[in-house]
Amino acid sequence: MTWKNGREQPSDGSWTNMACIGRCSPRRHHYPTSVVEIIGLVKHIRSSGEHCRVAGAGKSPNTCAFTDGHLIHMDRLNRITSIDEQAMTITCEAGVLMHNVFDELSRHDLMLRCVPSYVETTVAGVIATATHSSGINSRSISDYVVKLQVVDGAGVLRTFDSSTPKELSLAACHLGVLGVVVSVTLQAERKSLWRLESRPIALSTLTQGDTLHRRINESEFYRFFWMPNTDCCYESIGTRIRDAETPTGNQGDSVMSATRKTDVSGSETGVEKGMGFGGMYKSWQKEQKSLRSRTCKVLKGNWLRHNVVEAALAASTFYPGIQPYINRAYRYIFYSTSDVQYGTSLECFSFDCLFKQWACEWAIDIDNALQAFHYLRDLIKSENLRVHFPVEFRFTGADSTALSPAHGRKTCWIGIVMYRPHMLHAPDTMRYYDAFSQAMTAIGGRPHWAKYYTWGPADVKAAYGRNWEDFLRLRTKMDPNDIFLNGWFNSLTGRSPVINSTISHL
Repeated sequence: MTWKNGREQPSDGSWTNMACIGRCSPRRHHYPTSVVEIIGLVKHIRSSGEHCRVAGAGKSPNTCAFTDGHLIHMDRLNRITSIDEQAMTITCEAGVLMHNVFDELSRHDLMLRCVPSYVETTVAGVIATATHSSGINSRSISDYVVKLQVVDGAGVLRTFDSSTPKELSLAACHLGVLGVVVSVTLQAERKSLWRLESRPIALSTLTQGDTLHRRINESEFYRFFWMPNTDCCYESIGTRIRDAETPTGNQGDSVMSATRKTDVSGSETGVEKGMGFGGMYKSWQKEQKSLRSRTCKVLKGNWLRHNVVEAALAASTFYPGIQPYINRAYRYIFYSTSDVQYGTSLECFSFDCLFKQWACEWAIDIDNALQAFHYLRDLIKSENLRVHFPVEFRFTGADSTALSPAHGRKTCWIGIVMYRPHMLHAPDTMRYYDAFSQAMTAIGGRPHWAKYYTWGPADVKAAYGRNWEDFLRLRTKMDPNDIFLNGWFNSLTGRSPVINSTISHL
C-alpha cells in the first residue's frame, strides 16, 4: 500500500475508499487543476465511448465512486473562490475539504449549521449523498446549496441556482451521475459559539413517555449513542451561545463576549441565570487546565481509545463471545461521566470516528424512532449478535432536496457500525446489517447513499416516487451517453443485478 492525499492506496494503480472496502482498477487516473481541463477530459472520454467516475476524498465506505474506466480526482480543485459576507454565502471548488470551509467561514464570522461528524471530506462529495448533522432545525448539507456548476456529459458547463429551483433541488444530491461538479455555493449563517453538554442517561429514562420527543424538540442540537449489550445511552445537547464576533484575542475572549449577550426579548436566557454562561465558561476553562483533567485526557488518549480498543476488537473477531464485555468496558471508560465543551460548531459537533469501518445508516420518520430502537435492541438480543459500538441516533428537519433521505419529513438517522480492526472482519457484520436494513425498509426508511444497503429500482422508486423519476430524466438530459454510470448506480436502476452497495460490480 502507498499513501496518496493522506489515505492508503494500493500501489498497483487500483483505488479503494478510506475503509478499504473493495477496490477498483481504473483505466486511468486524472488530476485536473481547472474547469477547462475537466471540460476537455469529459469530451475526450465521451468521444472515446468510455466511462468515468469522480473521486473526492474517498471517504464513502461503499462502491459509489468505483469504475474500471477513468477516475477523476478533484483534490487539486481546492480553492475557496469567494465569500459574500452580506449574503452569507461561500463559493468553493469541488475539491475543497469541509474543514477548510468551516475554517474560512469562521474567519468571516460565519458558519454552517450542518456539521457532519467527519469533515475530512470534499464539498462536492458531501452534497452528493446529502450528508447531515443533528438538530431539529438543521437539514442535510445539500439543502444549503444555493448554486451549483456542473460539467455535463457533453463537456458543457451548466449552472443551477435560484433561477432553476426544481433542477437545483434535483442536482443538490447528485450521486455523481449528472456530471463533474466543479463549483458549489453554500448558504451560511452568522457565527455562533456553542456549549455542548454530554452525559450518561439510562435507557429506561430516555425511552419513557415523551422524554425523547422533548429532548429533540427543545434542543438546538441533540444526539445520543446507545451502547449495545448495556442499558445505557449517552446524550449530547448543544446550546447556542448567541452570535459571536471575531475574537480579538483568543477564542475565550469571543466566548466571554458572546455569553454577555441576551436573547431577542432582551432578557437573560434560562441557562444564563445564576452562574451564567460566562461563569460557566470560566469554570470550564479552569477545569480543562487542572491536573485531574489533563491526567484523564492522557489516560483516555489515543493509546487507549485507538490502540488498545482496536486490539480488543481484533481479538473479538476470533473470540466473538468477548464483544459484549468490550462494549461494557468502553461504555464504563468513555461514556459513564458527564462532559462539557465550548467552541465553534465544528469543534463541538464533529468527533473521532475511530477505525476503518463498515457503515450502515438509515433515515426514518422521526415518529418511528423509538419503534426502530426497540426493534434493534430486540434483534441483537434474539439473534445473539456480537456487534460493535455505538449505535448513533441523530435528528434533523425535513429536507427539500429531492433525493435527500430526509426529504419531506422530520427525520431520525440511525447509524450502526461494525469496525474493521487491523483489516479483520467481525463475523456477524452482514447478518446484522441485512436484518436491520430489511426492518428499516419495512417502516419506510431510506438508506444513506454512501453506506451499506441492498436496494434495487423498486425500492428506490417506492422511497422517492416522482423525485426519482424526475432525477432520472435530468440525468439522461445531462449525460445522454451514460459516461458517468457504474455498477453501483446501475444496480439501483435495474441495468445490472441488485447487489449490496459495498460489492464492486463494475
